[in-house]
Amino acid sequence: MKRFITPLLLALTFVFPLFSAKVTAETRTEVYTRFVQGNFNHSGDGSAASPYNLFVDALDAVADGGTIYIMDGGAFINDTSDGMPFEINKNITISAQPNAATYPMLSVRTSGIVLGADVTFKNIELSFSNPIRPILCANGYSLVMDNVFYSKSTQKIHLAGGGMYLKNGVSASPESGEHGSITVKGSKSLFGNIYAGSINGSFDKPVDITVCDVAGANIGKVYSSGAEEGYYDSGNFLDPDNFPEDPEADFVNFPLHGDVSVEINDSGVSEIYGTTGGNKSASVIFSTRNLRSCFLTDISSLELKKGELKVMTMNNGADLAICEGAVLDISDMDMISVGNLEVNNFNGGGVLVLAKEDCLVIKGQCTGETELRTNNGLQSSSGIALYNHMYIKTDGDGIFTFNPYPSQQHDMRLEKRDGGWWTSQQTEEEALALTSFDIPNKLIYVKPSVINGENPPEIEVNAEFTGGGAIQDIGMIPFGYSVTYKGEKFTVSSTPLADIDGYYEGDIEELNMNFAPIGSDILVSNFSSSLQLGEIAEGIYEIEITAPTVTGNVTRSFVLVVSDKIPETQEQFDVAFENGKAEVIFTNTSEQQIDNAVMILCAYDNGVIKTVKPADDKITLKSGETKVVHFNIEGIDYNKLKIMVWDSFEKMTPICNYYEKK
Repeated sequence: MKRFITPLLLALTFVFPLFSAKVTAETRTEVYTRFVQGNFNHSGDGSAASPYNLFVDALDAVADGGTIYIMDGGAFINDTSDGMPFEINKNITISAQPNAATYPMLSVRTSGIVLGADVTFKNIELSFSNPIRPILCANGYSLVMDNVFYSKSTQKIHLAGGGMYLKNGVSASPESGEHGSITVKGSKSLFGNIYAGSINGSFDKPVDITVCDVAGANIGKVYSSGAEEGYYDSGNFLDPDNFPEDPEADFVNFPLHGDVSVEINDSGVSEIYGTTGGNKSASVIFSTRNLRSCFLTDISSLELKKGELKVMTMNNGADLAICEGAVLDISDMDMISVGNLEVNNFNGGGVLVLAKEDCLVIKGQCTGETELRTNNGLQSSSGIALYNHMYIKTDGDGIFTFNPYPSQQHDMRLEKRDGGWWTSQQTEEEALALTSFDIPNKLIYVKPSVINGENPPEIEVNAEFTGGGAIQDIGMIPFGYSVTYKGEKFTVSSTPLADIDGYYEGDIEELNMNFAPIGSDILVSNFSSSLQLGEIAEGIYEIEITAPTVTGNVTRSFVLVVSDKIPETQEQFDVAFENGKAEVIFTNTSEQQIDNAVMILCAYDNGVIKTVKPADDKITLKSGETKVVHFNIEGIDYNKLKIMVWDSFEKMTPICNYYEKK
C-alpha cells in the first residue's frame, strides 16, 4: 500500500512548535475533542456540545484516570519542531465516543508517541504521517490497544514495550515505569511488529506482551529485544513509494535486561523471537483455536493452554507444557539435534503429535499424562506409526497413552522400556484393513421422505481389503465423516455400534445425519443406534469420508442433494456425438428465465467418475430459448455420460433435468 504524504504539509509541521494555549485550572473525568478549525485554533471547552479542537487541550483538561472521547471528524496532534515524540503522561483512556458508528481517526504528526503513564486506546484509527519513528512506545507502562488499527494511507505503526531514543543515543522518553505491558486485542486491531525493548536503546524492566482475539495476520512479528529505528530516505520524501523500513531487532546493541512473556490468545501471530539480549529468553503461552503455522526462536518455555498449535520451528532446551484438551503438533518441524527435539522440563495433559520417524527427548522432569499421536491420523486416533520405535526419551514419571491407527490397532501398543516410550514389536497377525477406497458417484439426489424413511439411500463404495479372514465388511472400518451444510462444517469420528460388536457408525447430531457402513455401501439416514435424531433437512450437503488404509488416510467426497425436485431425463437436451465431439442443443422448457447457470459434462467408467468438463460459457436463456454448447470428449474412455445444468459451481443446485448416455 502506498503511503502518500503532502510535501508542503510535512514541511509546515516541522516549523511550528506544538504547544497548548490553554491552562486548565480544573480537570474532568470526561473530555471531548474534534478537530475542525485548524492546527493552532484552541477553541472548545471539552464538552460534547463544544469539544476541544486540539487534542493537546483535551489532554491538559482530562483528569488522571479519565477518558478523552474522540468525536466524528477525528482528533489531531501537531508536530514538534525538535523531532521528539509526543508524550502522554496521564493514566487515561483515549476512545471513540460511546455508540459511535465509525472509528474516528487520531492524526499524529510527531515522531511517534511515548508513554509516561498507563494508556488505553479504544475503537479508533491511528494515522502517523511522520515517517520518522512511526512507533508507539509503552516505556515501562501499560499500553492497551483495543480495536485500534493504523491508517494504511500513512505509515505502518509498530509497538514497543521500552522507551524511545534518538539515533545519537539521547533519550526521547519521560521517566520509565517499572513493568511494561503491551496488550493488543479486538478483531479490528492492526499493527506492524511488536518489540519488547526500546527503540535505539536498551531497557532494564520486565515486559509482558499479550495479543488477544486479533483477526488473521493483523500483527507482524514479535521480538523480545529492542530495535534500531527503520531506515527512511528523508532526501527522497517526494517519492510516494518511499516509506520507512520496519525497525530492525537488535538484541546485541539494544538488549532487554528483564523478564519477557508473550501470550497469544486466539490470534494469528506466527513468528516469535525470544532472544532478549539479557540473561533469559522469553516465555511463550498460546491459547488458540487452530494456528497451523508458528515459528518460535530462542524461547525459554512454551505452554499451550488450549486449542491446536502447529509449530514449524523451535529451539532446543525450552520447557514444554501441554494442558488438558490442547493439541501441540510438531510433526512438520525442522528438527534439531540429529532429527530429535530436546526439551528441558515437560508437563503433559493434552495431545502431542510427532512425525512417525521422530522422537521427543526430555532431559529434565516429565510429569502429567499425555496422548501421543503421529501425524495424518484420524480425529480420534494416531496416524501410522513405526513398530519398535522410541517416540519419547525420558526417565521421568510422566505417562503417555496411545490409540493406534486403525490398521495397526490389532498388534501395536505403546510401552515404557529402555529409557523411554516405545511402540511394540510387529506380530505376524494380519487384521482387516482397507487397501483402497473410492466413492464412484459424486452427485446423489434423494427426496426428504426417502432419506428420513425406512429405505434410506445407500452410497456405493468401491473398497478392497487385506486380512480379516472371510469377513470383509466396510462396517468394521472406523471412517471419519465431514459434512458442510450452509457454509458450516461438521466433523465426527466413527463410534462402535451400540448393538453389534466390531461395527461402527458416525453421527452428526447437529444435522440429524447418521452414516452406517455395511457390506459395500454406506447408508445415510436419520436413524442412529445410540441417538434420537430428528429429520434431515432439505439442502445441499458436501460430504467427505476419510478411510484409514494400510498406507494412510484416503478421503473421498460427494454431494448429497436432499430435495423434492429431483431431475429426470427429458427432451431439454438434443445431443449429437461425432468425431470426439459432443454437440448439445439445450432448450429452456421452463417458464422461468435461466441466468448465469453452468453446464457440465461428467464421464464415468464402471461407475467411477473420470472427467468433469465445464462449458466455456454460462447459460442465460429466456423461456423457450435454445443454446448450443460443444464439448471435446476425444480420448476419454467412458461407459456413461451425464450432462447437467447447475445454478453455480459453488451451490451445485440442479435447475433442470439432466441428460444421460450409456
